Amino acid sequence: MLLILVAAAAALLVVLVAVLVLVLVVVVAVVLAALVVVVVVVVIIVVVVVVVVVLVVEVVVVVVVVVVVVVVVVVVVVVVVIVEVVVVIVVVVEVVVVVVVVIKVVVVVVLAVVIVVVGVVAVVPGPLEFGKLELKKNEPDGLSTSVHLSPLSFSLRIRKISCGKEHVLFLSDFGCVYSSGLGRLVSDNI
Repeated sequence: MLLILVAAAAALLVVLVAVLVLVLVVVVAVVLAALVVVVVVVVIIVVVVVVVVVLVVEVVVVVVVVVVVVVVVVVVVVVVVIVEVVVVIVVVVEVVVVVVVVIKVVVVVVLAVVIVVVGVVAVVPGPLEFGKLELKKNEPDGLSTSVHLSPLSFSLRIRKISCGKEHVLFLSDFGCVYSSGLGRLVSDNI
């Protein structure tokens, strides 16, 4: 009986060792399965995070590129508009300058005409009278005569006088010919 007991105890020991090994294998399998699940979950989380980060980076890059393009386009449009406005301002200023120059020229011409008219009116006390001569002998030999043309009144040294039907011609010492007329010159002193 002892043998049976020893055999039973050995069998029980074998069963216990087998159960312990089985429990140990199950525990190791469960732990390994849990580790595999944890590793798979960590890998899935890492993959998801990497995918999300890549997507976020791509979105950020796309947004940055779009923002940069929009900013560049806006800056170019603003610069073009500013240049166009400056060109329009320059053209307007040039037109204004031309108009001012034209106005100045017109004012100068009008003032010149007014000055000439006022000068002529101021110099000539009455109506212009052409053809009145005052002849005086200055030399005893009779070769030189002074001519006073009214209202201009200047003196010439005359060498020769020629009278026509309508005009009188005077030849000066310098060889210049002067004419006055619309009538006959009558003088007893020549």
